[in-house]
Amino acid sequence: MKLTRKLTALAMAVLLAFTLTACSPKAWAQDTVVKLVKAMGLVEESEDDDTDTTTKAAAGGSVEFPEGMDTSAARVVTYPQDNTLYVSFNSIANRSTEYFVAGGDSMTVTGCATTEASSEKYMYFKIAFWELSDDKTSTSYVQGSTIYYCADGSAYQYNVTGLTPGKQYKITISYDNGNKYYVTGGLKVEGLGSDLFTNCRSLARLCLRAAPDAPTGLKKLLGAISADITAEFDGARLFYPEYSEFLDENTPAHIFNHSIEGEGYRMRQCFTAAGAVDYAAFDASFAQACVGEGEGALCRLALGRLVLPFALGGQARADYEFYLRAHPAAAFRLAIDTRDEAALRLLVGLGLPTAEAAAYCARAGWSAGAAILLGRAKRAKKSYSFDDL
Repeated sequence: MKLTRKLTALAMAVLLAFTLTACSPKAWAQDTVVKLVKAMGLVEESEDDDTDTTTKAAAGGSVEFPEGMDTSAARVVTYPQDNTLYVSFNSIANRSTEYFVAGGDSMTVTGCATTEASSEKYMYFKIAFWELSDDKTSTSYVQGSTIYYCADGSAYQYNVTGLTPGKQYKITISYDNGNKYYVTGGLKVEGLGSDLFTNCRSLARLCLRAAPDAPTGLKKLLGAISADITAEFDGARLFYPEYSEFLDENTPAHIFNHSIEGEGYRMRQCFTAAGAVDYAAFDASFAQACVGEGEGALCRLALGRLVLPFALGGQARADYEFYLRAHPAAAFRLAIDTRDEAALRLLVGLGLPTAEAAAYCARAGWSAGAAILLGRAKRAKKSYSFDDL
């Protein structure tokens, strides 16, 4: 034991001496000491250092996108069709899909991709499944779902197990590229379940036949819709902007950093414990929305609350009106494009200049709107009676 300690001390002293010597190569010194320590048996060499413990998909299957899927619309495009989710990704390093529902306890994932890299080290990208919690507030990694796919232009396939039927999942696609290269390709995820509005991007409006302060299932519905959506009650109209979620891999720590972009996510959490809309919290989120949302979304938010001002506080009203006064062109354009007479009358009532809006209305061919802007009442239809004869 004493000899071992002495030799260890000697090795450390040699390394320190070489490190402090300006003219001595550190790399050679370190390598020499490491070999010396191993030769003395102080460190055992492991035969498992080069063992590949990753799970790789086997060759097979194919990925062919359906007609109507615009693969150039974004870096990652998801397209559900029947029981299959198609995913295209373009020049990415770390991205994730939208949420989908598992139809069973397993799903077959076929992947096909290419990369500009030629080194074997950068020829693989990997996927992983993440499960959405029941309250839609967090995600958890599905153990054993990290699968590696070769990015050589051929198709590879793997059956991912350990899923719960009816639960919502998303897939992260990551590529350890050394900050030099990106991967482009697609996935075909078979075994999709159904959860009504999940990933439905054509839906624009939810109409609830309920009082504005009544507990409803709106929060659960909104949890499945990340795109722009308007919810209408009998006496209230709320616009929820689109939001996006990202899971960026922190490779050294072997973890994923969860990030959310868009105020629409925060607004979707503005509900009471009973399931009714918390209007005060919803209106309070407008200030933060002004930082990251565009004119169109903010005008829809403001007009929706002002046209049907249920539970609208004085300060919130002032904030909405201030924004519309600062962006009259966008506000008028939205009201005219949607043929919303109530919104148009509200904007006129705020004293906004109407000349340009009237011209735009005329070009759009909306005579009723032009009459409102020009201060003329809408002409009533003529009626006749035989009593007039």
